[in-house]
Amino acid sequence: MLRLALLACLTATTANAGPTCIPRSDLIAALDTRYAERQVVTSLEDRGTVIEVYVSPRGTWTMVAVTPTDLACILATGQAWQMVAVGEPS
Repeated sequence: MLRLALLACLTATTANAGPTCIPRSDLIAALDTRYAERQVVTSLEDRGTVIEVYVSPRGTWTMVAVTPTDLACILATGQAWQMVAVGEPS
């Protein structure tokens, strides 16, 4: 329930607006402290935004977009994260 409350605050939207973004360091600290999620993926999007995925040992995960100004915005969250080796059938 606490996870949902944090995510609701961080992804709150207004009409015609995107998710609320906060400084990346604040989001990383919250994900680590509250959910034991640590970064496992980083990728650079064509428009210059960095996409990061944070995963906990329990399999919960959070996907984040980091802007060039170092603001982090939650894109998605979920459970049952599994790493698949390149070339392995899913």
